[in-house]
Parts: sequence; structure tokens; C-alpha cells
Amino acid sequence: MNMLSGVAMIVKESFSNPFQDSYVLDTPNGVVVIKPGANLHGLDLSGVKLSGADLRNVDFSGANLSGADLSGADLRGAKFLNARLDNAKLEDAVRG
Repeated sequence: MNMLSGVAMIVKESFSNPFQDSYVLDTPNGVVVIKPGANLHGLDLSGVKLSGADLRNVDFSGANLSGADLSGADLRGAKFLNARLDNAKLEDAVRG
């Protein structure tokens, strides 16, 4: 299992930016880019801050999201099969 932790930031500079509407996690093990439809299966994302993020159709199956802040995030179509969500913040998240 990959060990990742960090703070997400949204990158929105111009329409030609390849990271537009992406969330970049700067971690000790490298950089992870999260955008709608990303496959984050089995990753350790404990404690990440993704409040208000567009996480539509992201595969979090088997991921550790313990203590993650997903409040206000758009989680429509996201997969959480066997994901750990202990103490995760999900207030005002859009699900469906």
C-alpha cells in the first residue's frame, strides 16, 4: 500500500493548464494529481484535505481515507468499496 499524506491545493491558472481543476497532493513520497475519474485504489490518503473538491467518479476502493476532509466535495459516482472512512468529514458532500 502506498503511503501518502499532505494538503491538497487546486490549480486553476488558465484553460491551457494541464492541471486545471486538478488537486495536487504534495507528499513525502512524491506528487499525486487527483482529478475526476482518477484511480486512487488502495492508496493511503489518511488526513488529506479535499474539501470542496470535484471527485466525481474517483475510485477510492480499498483506500485509507481515515480523518480525510471531504466536506463539500462532489462525490457523485465515486467508488468507496472497502475504503476506510474512520473519522472522515463528509458534511455537505454531494453523493449519488
